[in-house]
Amino acid sequence: MLRIIRSLFGSVSTAIRNNPEVERLIANHPQAATFIAKRFSRAKPIGLRLTIGVALAFCFLILFFGVAQDLVANDPLVQADLRLVSLVQLFRAPTFDNIMVFITYLGNWQVVLTGAALMAVYLALSRRWLWLAALAFSIGGGEALVLALKSLFGRPRPDLVNALVPAQGPSFPSGHAFTAFAFYGLVAWFAINRAATWQAKLVLTLMATIGIAALGFSRIYLGVHWPSDVLASYALGGAWLTALITALTVAEARGPGTPSPPIAAVPAVVGGLLGLVWVGVAAAFYMTHPLIRQPKHHQAVVVLSENNFPADLFAVAPRFSED
Repeated sequence: MLRIIRSLFGSVSTAIRNNPEVERLIANHPQAATFIAKRFSRAKPIGLRLTIGVALAFCFLILFFGVAQDLVANDPLVQADLRLVSLVQLFRAPTFDNIMVFITYLGNWQVVLTGAALMAVYLALSRRWLWLAALAFSIGGGEALVLALKSLFGRPRPDLVNALVPAQGPSFPSGHAFTAFAFYGLVAWFAINRAATWQAKLVLTLMATIGIAALGFSRIYLGVHWPSDVLASYALGGAWLTALITALTVAEARGPGTPSPPIAAVPAVVGGLLGLVWVGVAAAFYMTHPLIRQPKHHQAVVVLSENNFPADLFAVAPRFSED
């Protein structure tokens, strides 16, 4: 499949270069043509890798700022948040509640910090110092960025009376959804980068995509974030992860004259044991922080008068749902 894609890409690029109009533009603007050729060169570290990374990060940032603009202007995208939250919570069930709580706990700082520490041990044993620095910057810098944006926008959370887990602080953007990219996305890319076959890379990509989507959805399902919070965090996290991966890729694609640091061969069993330790910590955290359901309060019976029927009805109706 990859060979077919490369062949098609090569045929299209060759046809474009041999086009008379393109040849005329190259002849009239040689400096611009040279600059563009370097940006699409696969041999240069700051060539095609950097171009694709910058383009993807820019697209993600446009999406994030679009959601942020809708939030400030209270556009229809943000107005639909209440409908989506209400719709999702109609499908709550005890078993699914517990599953969503476990998934959302994977984004809690206790579980993420433990996973980052174990991943740092593995990277240090492997002597992958660039990846270790990227991991530290991704988590530390990402957390600082999310906290700054939360303080800047100061958006209130949904009505926490309907939430299944406690939550504090502003709502926009979602820290858990951002962590799905900043930590789990980076770990997934490391695994994808080391996979030997394209089938393994595809499986890892699907697993990472499902996991990131599930973590963001759990925040909406549990009632602690608006859907636009999660969407904005996905866009911001995508830009953040793309920038980190691009920087790593460019840094690793150095010229032959620069010596590369030695990379130690760590047995797969070591990585497996570290992964089992992290799974045990996540399970222990879930067992010690179970879902505690709030007791339902019985509302007093209200007599509706004929003269003021609509006002009396909406006065006792839950404001979480639409009138």
